[in-house]
Amino acid sequence: MLPWRYTAIFIWRTFLIWLCLHALTAIQGGFRAFALKAFLLALAATVAVALLDAERRNERRYLANLGVSRVGIGVVVLVAAVILEALMHVSIGS
Repeated sequence: MLPWRYTAIFIWRTFLIWLCLHALTAIQGGFRAFALKAFLLALAATVAVALLDAERRNERRYLANLGVSRVGIGVVVLVAAVILEALMHVSIGS
């Protein structure tokens, strides 16, 4: 299990990455209906960028020494991104 301090950090970074991703797609393509394909692509991009950021900051190695796998980090980021996507879909009514 990921320590609470790092869970909060990864949730915050997930929010920032997710927000920037959607801001860039909104600026580039305008506000369109969000299809399942775009939903899955946003989730995959968010998880990939968050894991790359953890590697860049050497947090992945530190957490691996604590017994936390890459999958554990990915699950925390994925759950946070799914919640953000669900909140967005509920708020815009799509």
